[in-house]
Amino acid sequence: MPKAVAIHAHPDDEVFANAGGILDRVSSGWNVVGVVATGGEASEIRRVSDVTEARRTRLAKYERSLDLLGVSSWAWLGDEAEWEDLPGGHTVASEDPDKLIAAVIHAIERTQPDEILTVGVDGLTGHPDHVAIGRAVHKAAHIYGDVSVHAASLPRAAVKAGYRLLAQLGHTNAGSGRVRGTHAALDPISVGQWEITRRAAMDTYRTGLGTADIDSLVNTGSVGDSLVMRAIFESNHWADEFYQRTVEESHTNHSP
Repeated sequence: MPKAVAIHAHPDDEVFANAGGILDRVSSGWNVVGVVATGGEASEIRRVSDVTEARRTRLAKYERSLDLLGVSSWAWLGDEAEWEDLPGGHTVASEDPDKLIAAVIHAIERTQPDEILTVGVDGLTGHPDHVAIGRAVHKAAHIYGDVSVHAASLPRAAVKAGYRLLAQLGHTNAGSGRVRGTHAALDPISVGQWEITRRAAMDTYRTGLGTADIDSLVNTGSVGDSLVMRAIFESNHWADEFYQRTVEESHTNHSP
């Protein structure tokens, strides 16, 4: 059975980056496993009592998302909760890049995948943690060899279409400003058949994030990057994910 590993910085990155690619592989008989660097604590910390509870809450959502996507299991990148998704904390972006690369190589050795699904070196949304993971995976796979990397990115035109939709809904300064997309050539994969499941997986992180009318979402709170991504998906009719295949070569030396 072929195997893929989805490597990300935070729980929820899988639904924005690779959900369609995961579902495609699972439907074709692949075993897909998840690897995550942090517990996504920043998304929950204001609603719970402490960091441990924030991590537990977010990971429960991650596990529900993975179940919907057909992912068989997940593991930490590095030691358990080695990195935090918190301002001023030990973040992925603040880590020594060589240590991140070593952690990714260890994850590859542990899971022995045929393919890695992740984000591009631009981080998909430009989040510093995403950028760090994208670069570490790219470099680790180049060192390790015998594994292909399918790194999600966004065409600049698709991003602009998403921002236009939000502007039509009254939000001209949505999100962090980091979601920009790229002019580089990307390979689209058709994932429209997985729209219902992709929407449901997004809902595990915030009620209605994938399934509620987008105008109702943008009018009930701040418009962060998750809603920017939702707008991009809507503008693309949930039809495609976009990938740059960054590594596909064979090395004989599997040591860093």
